[in-house]
Amino acid sequence: MPGIEGGGAEKFVLNLYKAMELNKGYECHVVSLSRKTSHALDPGIRVHYVDDAEGVSKKGFKRYSYRRVIARIVDDYIDNFIGKNCVVLSNMMHADKVMSLSRHRVVHIIHSAYSQSLLGGLPFYRQFFIKKNINKVYSHHPMIFVSNGALESFCASFSTDVKKYVIYNPVDEQELRALADSESAELQDDYIIHVGRFNRQKRHDRLLEAFAKLKTDINLVLLGEGKLEPEIRALVDELGLTRRVVFMGFQQNPYPFIKRAKALVLPSDVEGLSTVLQEAICLGTPVIATDCPGGMREIVPADSPSLVPLDDINRIAAAIDESVVNPQKYITSLDKKFNSQFIADQYDQLLRTFF
Repeated sequence: MPGIEGGGAEKFVLNLYKAMELNKGYECHVVSLSRKTSHALDPGIRVHYVDDAEGVSKKGFKRYSYRRVIARIVDDYIDNFIGKNCVVLSNMMHADKVMSLSRHRVVHIIHSAYSQSLLGGLPFYRQFFIKKNINKVYSHHPMIFVSNGALESFCASFSTDVKKYVIYNPVDEQELRALADSESAELQDDYIIHVGRFNRQKRHDRLLEAFAKLKTDINLVLLGEGKLEPEIRALVDELGLTRRVVFMGFQQNPYPFIKRAKALVLPSDVEGLSTVLQEAICLGTPVIATDCPGGMREIVPADSPSLVPLDDINRIAAAIDESVVNPQKYITSLDKKFNSQFIADQYDQLLRTFF
């Protein structure tokens, strides 16, 4: 993957690593194209940083051979330091573009609803070139999607002949609950919480507009980092919410904060399969999420009050208010299909059919 930073895809990689080693006896390795790391790495996890990849130039004509050069560097690194008979699970777009040119046995894992996340709001001519590029990237190796929604979104706008499968993200419920109880959240006042990068997809602006309409006197805790943080801080000031919104940055262990929250709110435009939503449900925290494209309805039942219309700010605010006084209405159970043992079995069976 591109780096081991604080996102759902990166968390998925670490969860899958543990699931495959503990449950199926695989020898797993994490290969990162950069040293950007914010997740806590358990002792014993085999992590490889391909430092030579960061020094490859994209200037001038070199940009045309950039991906191929990086792919050769990564392939050689795997051959020399891991083994020549590996299965490579490629995660996130930058890694996929590189590993589409790999000589190894590669499987692309798709974490988002690409039709919306890559094409949404763009003019036709830009969509045309993006579709052409994506079809090329994903024309060589099998693909695993983290939800049926992500698969349907891809097939709605892109066309490749490779085999496509759906396997959900694994959740280790026992480990998650242990982490949630391992330390204190260190917050005195009641709060709702959002966990995620500050980017366009997560729609912190929608969350803040709804939060400004609350009747409940409660705080909002934001866990995460990202390029849009200055914009979000400016909007907090503009809406007069400075005293009620707490920016806490990226937390290596966010689970005590999630468990103690009155509700987790996820107002995204699109989600492949939200890891943090799965985790909040596992911890018994009330959840409120926009009914956006992707895998939301595969985690939360379609008729649940936890799912609110995408752009209805008033409904989001009303749901938050109600969740504080009637939390049981917004608490659901985590389906067994997300169990780490079950997911490891699915990956094992599928990899054996590939290779």
